[in-house]
Amino acid sequence: MNRAAAPVIAHPDAHVLRLLGRAVHGVMGHAQAGDLPLSAWTLSLPQEELCELLSFCFPELDDLERMPAQQYDTLMRQASWEQRQLVQLLLAQCTIPVVERHAYWAAHVVAAAAQGSRHLWEDMGLGGREEVSTLLQYFFAPFCEKNIAHLKWKRFMFDQLALMHPDVRVRKPDCTLCEQQRACFPAEFAQESKLT
Repeated sequence: MNRAAAPVIAHPDAHVLRLLGRAVHGVMGHAQAGDLPLSAWTLSLPQEELCELLSFCFPELDDLERMPAQQYDTLMRQASWEQRQLVQLLLAQCTIPVVERHAYWAAHVVAAAAQGSRHLWEDMGLGGREEVSTLLQYFFAPFCEKNIAHLKWKRFMFDQLALMHPDVRVRKPDCTLCEQQRACFPAEFAQESKLT
């Protein structure tokens, strides 16, 4: 009698999970400080799921104080359309095998950080683009493989979002605090030069 093989679940990589924890801390901290929209503090996760994530990343935290449900839900609903769609974009391209719940959390963290005005790694509280690449490659390898032009991750995510939704005017990523904006958006700056 043939039995279907059980799906193989990747053993979570401790280094990647530490990066995820740092990114959670970074995004929530930047949202609280006003460097990201306040809604990013929720990671657009239901409060129960956010508490699960925090307990997983920071087991040393005891009972987490919860925000009143109505207040939390109002804050969570302020997440932009782009943020919610970026989550879907990433989750549709998960690495297999991978722990789905970890990928679910990672997608929410990355999408929340992408709402900032700096480099993605800065708004995630990570040490550089390489750490973002490590996190994305681990959880979303099929997504990463499409970045053959080696665009900056935030630019690439928003470009992919625009391709997925050609009938919607997807806003450009907010990179106003980045001094490398010209390198990521040369066409836009060339257009501005013609107008002046």
